[in-house]
Amino acid sequence: MNALAIAVCRSCGRTFFPLPLACRQCGGSDFDSVRASAGTVEEVTEVTVTRSRIGSVRLDAGPVVVAQVGQSTKPGDRVELVGGSKITASRI
Repeated sequence: MNALAIAVCRSCGRTFFPLPLACRQCGGSDFDSVRASAGTVEEVTEVTVTRSRIGSVRLDAGPVVVAQVGQSTKPGDRVELVGGSKITASRI
């Protein structure tokens, strides 16, 4: 699995996930990629069809991502994110 990467606008420093075509703050189109590894779970939803859980995770760097979370994960938990074909979050 790979570390999750977020985009940082070179002009104004705003962070995004996923990579946008242009910065929504300044209109810039040049971005750096930085590793985002940790965040805080804001919401958790159980997907009954697949018996899995997803959560909204606010990254320490700013953006919110949706990730697969474990059965015991709850809002307020600190998690580490890993990217790949899907984004997963593990409690830390």
